[in-house]
Amino acid sequence: MDTTAPARISYRRRQPEHTALYQIMRDRWPGVRAMCREAGDGQGLPAFIDRAFERYLSCGRLEKGLVRVYCQKCRKSEVVAFSCKTRGLCPSCDGRRMTEVAAHLVDEVIPEVPIRQWVLSLPYDLRYMLAWNLEMRKAVFAALQRAVDAHYRRQGALAGVKDPKTGAIAVIQRFNSALQTDVHIHVLYADGVWENDPANPIFTPAPPLETVVVQEVLWDAWLRIERQLKKFGWHDKEQDTLPERDPALAALLKAAVQGRQITGQEAGKPLRKERGAGLKVPVPHGRNCADFAGYSLHANTRVGELAREQLERLVRYVCRPAIAAGRIEAVDDDNVRITLKTMWKDGTKSVIVPMDDLVIRMAAQVPLPRRANLKYGGVFAPNSKLRAAVVPAGDKPKCRRVKKDEQRDENDRETSTRLTWAEAFKRAFRQDLLTCPCGGRRVVLAAVQDKAALERILRHIGLWRDSEDIESIRGPPEDLWPAEPDLAAPYDDLPPIDQAA
Repeated sequence: MDTTAPARISYRRRQPEHTALYQIMRDRWPGVRAMCREAGDGQGLPAFIDRAFERYLSCGRLEKGLVRVYCQKCRKSEVVAFSCKTRGLCPSCDGRRMTEVAAHLVDEVIPEVPIRQWVLSLPYDLRYMLAWNLEMRKAVFAALQRAVDAHYRRQGALAGVKDPKTGAIAVIQRFNSALQTDVHIHVLYADGVWENDPANPIFTPAPPLETVVVQEVLWDAWLRIERQLKKFGWHDKEQDTLPERDPALAALLKAAVQGRQITGQEAGKPLRKERGAGLKVPVPHGRNCADFAGYSLHANTRVGELAREQLERLVRYVCRPAIAAGRIEAVDDDNVRITLKTMWKDGTKSVIVPMDDLVIRMAAQVPLPRRANLKYGGVFAPNSKLRAAVVPAGDKPKCRRVKKDEQRDENDRETSTRLTWAEAFKRAFRQDLLTCPCGGRRVVLAAVQDKAALERILRHIGLWRDSEDIESIRGPPEDLWPAEPDLAAPYDDLPPIDQAA
């Protein structure tokens, strides 16, 4: 094991306006918004998508607000831009969110038990429905969870466990490597069961998984999903009410699912369907993988109970952002190259799409507001009687930040599990950006939001530039922005925080 400390890095301010992704989003968004309004017969996109773009375009811009940090030893100061905290659009803010969620789950939720990842991919027409129909999405997710739960309970019963209980954490992703809307479900299951005894819940690992068992689970999940779809009146044909309620959003999502333009010759074509596909039973598709009727179930990824670093990498992969800024490259004035995170089966390493299509696909990644993307099940659920005895956090009170003028109870924890930017960077790369290269400790002097003061400060240090006025500014970051876009990540399959894919 290499115990050599990583080399000290210096802080470099992130400049998103110099990336191809930011420039394309800034220049092309007004036209795409007008295109969506035209496709919606004059009705525009929902306000939450407009707000998301507005905030993203202010992210990392010093003229929209900054924090001054100062080293007391060398007496040098730095300026750090505010973050936008937008979900779905900003690779940097989503990367920070990925890191803190993974740290929370590994440190306080997932115990030292083996974890297996189950991934369910869906047919094309169902991807579109689940992108906006929350009730149908919940029903499909519940059907999958019941099928996998039944598998683990059977294994536990065969091992002699009385009243076996499972544990699961699920994330619903909305994208694929080419940024098309591809709703699919990742579920991290404890690979075994607990005995239903709050005083002493003993864990029994599951036996090695076989491909035929995955086929059986997929068949069970398909039957349950089909029953749920019948309840929604959506079995052999779509009952799509979104075009009536929000035609612009419907056109946007359909275009993002199929990778087609909203207007033009490709507009209005029906969604490609793969339901049925001539299969009578699920068929193997690699080790511990199976396909059936447009569905695909993958369960070959497993992490041992003591491999905590590998587990954190897996959680980050599940919670990763839709795109890395470094994977976007302008080819000419109208087209952009998207480098795929992993090569496709036919050898494709990148795809070239029109810039408007890129903006359409990014807009479709903005999730519905006030909807949690992380779901807990089984013993990990908040209302489970076994949770306190199973999770590493135990029965600790809920984390919360305590204000300076507020009296803190002795049972309160001093801070929440939300990581600051510097903490997230240190967690991912083992580098403390609050430590100055001179060896001193940086401290925060002030957060500046007043426009006149911002202009004076930036003109004084030579960083002022006139730009379009974006009024919406989110609150200041809790700490330093970890702006190292070309820093080599310590994870082979994960890019740095600021460019997380």
